[in-house]
Amino acid sequence: MTKAESRFGKFIIEHRLFWLLFVVVVFAAIDQGSKYWVQNNLAIKQELVGDSGVLHTVYVPHGEIVIIPNAFGLIYRENSAAAFSLTRSLPDWFRKPFLISVSIIATIFFLIWYFRLKERDALLMTAFGFIMAGAVGNFI
Repeated sequence: MTKAESRFGKFIIEHRLFWLLFVVVVFAAIDQGSKYWVQNNLAIKQELVGDSGVLHTVYVPHGEIVIIPNAFGLIYRENSAAAFSLTRSLPDWFRKPFLISVSIIATIFFLIWYFRLKERDALLMTAFGFIMAGAVGNFI
């Protein structure tokens, strides 16, 4: 470990609240910004009137950005049923509050764990920040 790495790790440990807030805010903002970019560049916004006369907005996939031909590209997809569509069989009235609750509980869980760490480890503290940023991004 170099002196620069040890100084940076020491900074993280000594300023753990600042570091946590920094990581969560920056990476939740990157998460939201990337979602906004994809929605505006790879989808078309359509406003539809439902059976009950309520206007709602949907985004329809439009276009693709090819990174590696026949191997990797970016397209627009929505998944309102969480990872691997695990909650797709649940009704919307239950699924949305359930997923919001999971995000809040995960954030609280990792926040408590973060501040109860007995052994201060800068890498682990940063990893917890990334996990919490993901939970906050999903909550938003």
